Amino acid sequence: MLGSRGQQYTVFQLLQGAILAAVMLTIVWAVVSSVHGQIPTSDVYSVSCELLGSAFSAAGTGTYFTREALLVEQDFGADALAQCAGLPSAGVTVGLVCERPYCFYDGEPLDEGGECSSYTRWCDGMGFVSGDRIDVCTICPEWDKCFVVFGADEC
Repeated sequence: MLGSRGQQYTVFQLLQGAILAAVMLTIVWAVVSSVHGQIPTSDVYSVSCELLGSAFSAAGTGTYFTREALLVEQDFGADALAQCAGLPSAGVTVGLVCERPYCFYDGEPLDEGGECSSYTRWCDGMGFVSGDRIDVCTICPEWDKCFVVFGADEC
């Protein structure tokens, strides 16, 4: 037993402090874990549309935009992305670039020799397999030419 009321009070204060510290640590740990492990909520197409619109607004400045997206099974073309992003219907070329195993062009994986075209270095359509996440980067180096790069955090 503790010898005096002063010692009991000191032990009680230490116990209160330890409990408060444990609660605060639990809250901070939960917040950090949720932010660090947060999975994006938008799919590749939606993120690409949004970023392409931003890149077109900054055309010619060298600014690129990146974001992480959910990798879901889907197919889309450059024209659909341009329309979704609000780009002019004529005069703007959108190229899709990817050299990762989750990207397909005409049913062929791009990392196994699948080429978009013998005349260009980019694709006009892209297919994806389902997976975890993917980085999407967009840039419009000129007002009439934009690129969407899948699997890169820098264009």
